Formats: sequence, C-alpha cells, structure tokens
Amino acid sequence: MTLSTDSELRHDIRRPSDPVQADACDLLAGVAPEHLVDLTPRLESRNAGTELFNPREPGDSVQILMEGWACRDRTFGDGDRQITAFMFPGDLASCWTPIESPFDHRVRTLTSCRVMVVSRERLADLARRNSVIATRRRRAMRTDVSILNDWLVNVGRRKAPERIAHLLCELNHRLEIARPHVYCGDRVIPLTQQDIADALGMTSVHVNRVVQKLRANQLLEIRKGSMILRDPHGLARLCAFDSAYLGVLS
Repeated sequence: MTLSTDSELRHDIRRPSDPVQADACDLLAGVAPEHLVDLTPRLESRNAGTELFNPREPGDSVQILMEGWACRDRTFGDGDRQITAFMFPGDLASCWTPIESPFDHRVRTLTSCRVMVVSRERLADLARRNSVIATRRRRAMRTDVSILNDWLVNVGRRKAPERIAHLLCELNHRLEIARPHVYCGDRVIPLTQQDIADALGMTSVHVNRVVQKLRANQLLEIRKGSMILRDPHGLARLCAFDSAYLGVLS
C-alpha cells in the first residue's frame, strides 16, 4: 500500500458517522454505561495515509482506533520518516491518540481505518475518575516503554535479517494477544517494505534484499503491500525471539 501525499492528507475523505457504543472499544470495555453516556461517540472512516493526530494541532477530540492499522511517526525536513510504534485495535500499546499528556509525534493511518471519535475533555475527565481506564492507560504506557527499549536493542545490535524477523515476530505476538480468535492460517502483517525500513532505520533497498532471502527460505511471502508470515516459528528461531518483554500485554 502507498501512503498518500501531503496534499492528499489535507483532503481526507470522511464518510458520514455511524452511531457506536463507547464500550465497543478495548479502552472502555466493561465501564459502566452511566459513566460513558457523556462521551457521545461517533464512528468515522479514514483513508490510508490520514493524520489522526498532529502535535501542532491537537484539537478537541480523541480518535480511538477500531479497525485497521496506524503508526506513530516523525517526518524530517528531507522527507525521511522514523516510525516509533505500530498500532491496531485491541492492542493497548498506544492504540489511541493522546488524551491529555504532551505528545511530540504524529499518528497516521497505514491502512483504511475506522475510528471512534470522542471529546478529549470528557474522556480525560472520565479517565481521571475511573480506575479501570486509569489502570489500562498505565499498562499501555508500561508496554510502550518496554517495546521501545527492545526496539533500541533491535536497531542497535541485531543484524538485518534478525532485526526484520524480530519486528515481525513482535507484531505477530501482539496480534495473537489482541485478537486471539480472529486469525487462523497464515498471519498477514499489512506493512510495506518501506514501512519496515522506516521502523528499523534501514533503506527500502536493504529491506528488500533481506526479505527476498527470508522469502527464499519460505519464512514469509509478499502480497499486495503486506507480509504473509508462512513460518512464524522459523522466524522466531532466526532471531531468538523471546516475548517476555511483551508480558505486560497479557
């Protein structure tokens, strides 16, 4: 999949909103209905490549990811991009835009997405009053730190094949926890080789060379801008993947 240009981002197509129950999202699941009534959520569609959050224009709403994939990233003056997190529904490792704390990265969709839009002020107030939401937010922050620490090790010390395999294994493990009953058969990671390069500090040419080797070893396939994990266990053996650092997700 190809991300939209900046000019396209300014013309995001937003379809009419649909009614939605606030507790349909993982952050708010199980919270008493009377506590959610003031949120007045609405469900909206976003195209791939759409900004969900810009730190220079925080706005007065929060967009919670309900379907699709997104990322946190920072773009530099020369057009280079560094992805610092991947997000998808059901995974509390930063799957929503900031509620109240300072934030210096954009959040951008990688695929077509559906988001639940709620008032930032009302959600922040609910988070302060509700211990369930507060606990989930703390767990999400702990998970973010754990993942970022391991990404630092991944980029700094692992060789390119192990680096890519480790990222794919991490995403696969997070998907298993977030959506245990959804996936069967081959696991699809909807990321382009450029997305992987931007997350791992590599060039897309280098990523392509490594991916072709992994493909030749029947560990994965490439299909329409996605990675198909044919042998997750083989990838895990290649990079000695240990999911212990993701234990806070369970």
